Amino acid sequence: MLIGGVNYFRNDVHIPFEQIMITVALYLFYCVTISSLIVGAWNQTWTRIAANVMIYLFLTFTFIPFIDFLVHDFLPRFEIVFFDHTLPEDNEAFRARLISGYVTVNAFAGIVCLGYAAISLLRERRQLNSDLKLYRDRAVGMKYTSHFLATIFIGRFGEMLINKVPKDKRAKRDIIQFLAYLFEVEHPAKINPLLEELDHLECFVRLLKMYYGDGSIAYDQELNGKLCPDIPTGVLFFPLENCLKHAFISVDYPVRYTLLLNDQGLVVTCQNTWSPKQDLIKSGTGFALLHAKLAQVDYLSSVETSLNEDTFSVNMKLNFNEVK
Repeated sequence: MLIGGVNYFRNDVHIPFEQIMITVALYLFYCVTISSLIVGAWNQTWTRIAANVMIYLFLTFTFIPFIDFLVHDFLPRFEIVFFDHTLPEDNEAFRARLISGYVTVNAFAGIVCLGYAAISLLRERRQLNSDLKLYRDRAVGMKYTSHFLATIFIGRFGEMLINKVPKDKRAKRDIIQFLAYLFEVEHPAKINPLLEELDHLECFVRLLKMYYGDGSIAYDQELNGKLCPDIPTGVLFFPLENCLKHAFISVDYPVRYTLLLNDQGLVVTCQNTWSPKQDLIKSGTGFALLHAKLAQVDYLSSVETSLNEDTFSVNMKLNFNEVK
């Protein structure tokens, strides 16, 4: 209506209002459609991206034929005429005007997508900060309620989890995920699928690398088993959690963590340079919760520890095919 009013009062050549509305509707249709295709392809599977690209190409290659059909065939039937019968046809100029309009539509769609991205990033940042504060407040209130949580939070690594404000969005997500998961580990009977536990373990490894240095954790896994039962929450954590109070952790003294999965079971090996921090936490390897969790499953398991000079090793086996 605004465009129609400006046309009525300021333009010497009057353009029918219905033509203005049809033009605006076409601009809006293509702008919204192209914007939706771009936004809909963000962080999606390659199949979804390919489908959106194909739809965009279809819109692009049918744009001129479709508008030509509307202007010369369809709309004249309703006495809506966009051209002057008294002038000769100039198809090249007509197509050039259409191409210019389509480029403008794509530019508008790009601006819309940039605005949407900026708003989404702002909302995501606010949500991350809100979640981070929520789980940190919860952790502060519970960090001394058990041996396991005390081990995590009593050192400088724990201070980083509670107080440091990382600029990296991935680091914030990892801290939120890790803090949320820690309280699940406290439940002895809770079990999770292996892949979910591996995701939490890799989150823990990323946080340790972020704090101690990229080469401080030598993490390796080999997954060859096709099927495996659920495992108790946190059993993959305990060798690394133990390192926080009994090991040097640095690029010069890396912790070596190996996980092997086959059809017979799961084998975890963790080695570190022994340096018990008895001034921070009571002596002992702190595997009581681990043994309590493994006692809940119906397959055989074993945990062996050894100290050879200054190298401390933990070997854990879960024999899925051997029933207790």
